[in-house]
Amino acid sequence: MNDFLPNPGQAAAIAAPFDRPVRVVAGAGTGKTEVVARRYRQVLTTAALGRVRPENVLVLTFSEKAAAEMRARIARAVSARGAGLGLERLDLAAAPISTFHSFCARLLADHSLRAGLDPGLPLLDEIDSAELLEAAQVAFLTGGFRAAYGGFDPLASSAFAWEAGEPFRAALAVIDQLRNQAVAWQDFQRRAHAVSSDAYRVLAPLVSWLYREYLERLAGRGQLDFDRLIMEATALLEGAPDLQATLRARYRVLLVDEYQDTNYAQEQLLRALAGDGLNNATVVGDPRQAIYVWREARVENIARFATGGPPRIDAPLVENRRSLSPILAVANRAIAGYALGEPREFDPADQLRPGPGQREFSGPVVSLQAAPTREAEAQAVAGWVQRVLAEGFALREIALLIRARTHLPVYLAALQTAGIPVEVSAGDAFYARPEVLDAIHLLQVCLDPGDDLALARVLASPAAGLSQAQVAGLRREDQRGLWPAILAPAAL
Repeated sequence: MNDFLPNPGQAAAIAAPFDRPVRVVAGAGTGKTEVVARRYRQVLTTAALGRVRPENVLVLTFSEKAAAEMRARIARAVSARGAGLGLERLDLAAAPISTFHSFCARLLADHSLRAGLDPGLPLLDEIDSAELLEAAQVAFLTGGFRAAYGGFDPLASSAFAWEAGEPFRAALAVIDQLRNQAVAWQDFQRRAHAVSSDAYRVLAPLVSWLYREYLERLAGRGQLDFDRLIMEATALLEGAPDLQATLRARYRVLLVDEYQDTNYAQEQLLRALAGDGLNNATVVGDPRQAIYVWREARVENIARFATGGPPRIDAPLVENRRSLSPILAVANRAIAGYALGEPREFDPADQLRPGPGQREFSGPVVSLQAAPTREAEAQAVAGWVQRVLAEGFALREIALLIRARTHLPVYLAALQTAGIPVEVSAGDAFYARPEVLDAIHLLQVCLDPGDDLALARVLASPAAGLSQAQVAGLRREDQRGLWPAILAPAAL
């Protein structure tokens, strides 16, 4: 919006110096995206920085949707009348405004020889990663058991029920944490030796064997999974001082959105790219909106941002321009009891408050209702929607947010029974459906019969009907791969 008039908090965040680390704690609806866009423009117009072009400002965020929105906002800010920059939207076409993972993917592709990767192979998605881990489990059962445990008999321990698959579920959960936290296999090995509990004697060797097998299979394919992108990019920079110096000279200012959702690996990447003491970095986020702890996000990254270096500048944004006062009051009360950093660095007075011009609302805006079962709750929701429609609201003005996709059918059934049409915006992804995955893997095999991961999926699909044990038997039959084994399937 070209008529954007910043409030005092926004103005302070936009105009903060660029030679010190800046932390913008921005509550929901406080205009943080526009603040980042205006700070971007401020970079290009600050005489003290000399000539700075869009390619010298690195902007990192989390989702592709957020990156696209950020690019559009920045384009409007720098090309607006009165900006005085002489820039058009096309001048931002190659500007580094992207997600953490997209940035790392490009960096590794540009320097694939140094990174030891095949630039022609696509990134392994979550589904293929899960299949690779499943293949590692099969390999463990067919030949890795004794190598992992040596003389120790884990079956004699009562810590886990092997017949129910408990050790594998626990091991995969640990591996997921290791991947998210960018922990190398060697580091896990060193830590594992320090624990001596009975449960860990069972779990640690299994985690170690599966994790190493998984990483070796990735390396054998010359590919990376989603989690290792950032780990490998950071390792590349730290292991190549000349490349690191080149990128630090190129990216003179760094702007990072949603910093409360960064994990250890993303924080290390920022430190590898930024100047000493993070003095050219601005991070924007809100610990009260930290929703990705389950993916090992660390709210302490924003709580302790740039401590121990140059004095940090804090620019809180608390004026909400989106929600009615009753909604803000409920939101503030809901999070009032949570610790948002130790030592407490966030002023309790920095609660969201409505911006000027917010209209007041006399009717009930927020209500809390409890139901004995999910089915009863769904029926109550359907009844509430019917009442709202009867008051003159349109269907497009009503939204239903559900905690998990697995609960979706219950609500859809209740709404359908009540004759209420719905539009689902977050059902199962098309490319995650089993039949679509089977078709994709079959096409991959047609293009490259040597792709063992895709071929294993095809063999275990309804089209071929092999069991996991039969696929594992084919692998044992011919160490060169599944395709040569298929040509002479003695194991079947």
